[in-house]
Amino acid sequence: MPVNKYEIEREVMKLIYITQHFSSKSGLTRPYEISKHLKKLGWEILVVCGENQDDVTDIAVKTTRTKYNQKYGFVKRVLSFVHYMLKSILLALKEKDVDAVYASSPPITVGIAGALVAKMKHRSFIFEVRDVWPDAPIQLGFIQNRSLKKIMIRIERWLYKAADQIIVLSPAMEKNLVKKRG
Repeated sequence: MPVNKYEIEREVMKLIYITQHFSSKSGLTRPYEISKHLKKLGWEILVVCGENQDDVTDIAVKTTRTKYNQKYGFVKRVLSFVHYMLKSILLALKEKDVDAVYASSPPITVGIAGALVAKMKHRSFIFEVRDVWPDAPIQLGFIQNRSLKKIMIRIERWLYKAADQIIVLSPAMEKNLVKKRG
C-alpha cells in the first residue's frame, strides 16, 4: 500500500471547522463537542464561527463577528449569512498546513464557504448537513420565489457533489439525501 509522505512528516492533522453558530454552553453545543472529541484524537482544530459568546479557550476559535438573531427578518438573516460566509472564507484561507475542511450547516452558506475553502486549498471537504436546506425554508414559506428556489436547489446539488464526505443526523435525512443525489 502506498504511503503518503505528507502523513509521515506530520503527525498532527489540522482541520478547519466552519460553523456559524458555536457555543460550549447553550443548546448549540454539537460543534463544540465534536471539536473537543477530534482534539482528543490528536487533531489540531480551528473553529471559524460567527460569534464566540462563551469565550471558549480549550479550542482555537476565530470569529467573523457576525451578528445573528432568530428574530431577524428574511433580508437581515440573508445579509448575516452572506457576511459570515465571506468573512469565514477570508479567515480560513489565511490558515497554513490545513488537512481538511469541515463545514456544518445550516445555513447553506456555511457549506458554500467550506466547499470553496477546500477547493482553493486542494483539501478534503466534509459537509455536515444538520438541517435539510433548502427544503426547510421552502416548505416553511420563507423562500417563495421560483427562481430563487431553483438557485438554492442547484447550490445544494453542487455542495453534495463537492463534498468528499457527507454527514447527516438521521436515517430520514440520509434517505432524503440519497434520493436527491440519484
